[in-house]
Amino acid sequence: MIRPFIRFVAVAVMAALAGACAGGSTLPALPALPDLPPNEPLRASGRVTDVYTRIARGSSACWFGADGALKGSYIFHAEVDPPSKGEVAEIAIHEIDRTQPSPWGKRVFRVQLVPVDGATSIAVDNLAMDEEIARRMRADLFQWIDGKAACTTKEAPGLTAAATGSPARQQPATSPKQPAASPGRAL
Repeated sequence: MIRPFIRFVAVAVMAALAGACAGGSTLPALPALPDLPPNEPLRASGRVTDVYTRIARGSSACWFGADGALKGSYIFHAEVDPPSKGEVAEIAIHEIDRTQPSPWGKRVFRVQLVPVDGATSIAVDNLAMDEEIARRMRADLFQWIDGKAACTTKEAPGLTAAATGSPARQQPATSPKQPAASPGRAL
């Protein structure tokens, strides 16, 4: 009595599976994976301080050089721990906010370097930079890490403060200083 019931259930399950495979049931489509920027390794050979040095030199020459695309609108800031404290490094690009006493505005781009098994793990985050400029910055960054010269941000057509996503932040309006009048004398 139990065997015929088990056979009936097995046949019913197989029929349901065959029907699903034949297109009787549709599954939702999986989302497409985002395109990764070209030449973006997750790890680089070498110590964190060596990788950081290559990035700092490249960004000083390219992004913040004499005709750098980010010069005048952004600030490069980095913190690098010594090997005795873990040798973790973080590079942050801040927009300049001239309306504040300290010109550091919000953080718009970040690179984190962490030692992993004798290599350096790299994480790049675009926090608020224009996506096209951030893509070019990532491309430059990974070329520098590989020891190659690159500066694709200079090749961006019409790169201005507006194109980089930097809001127009002006110096606070100040009036020209008037000479102080001496007490008791009219000018």
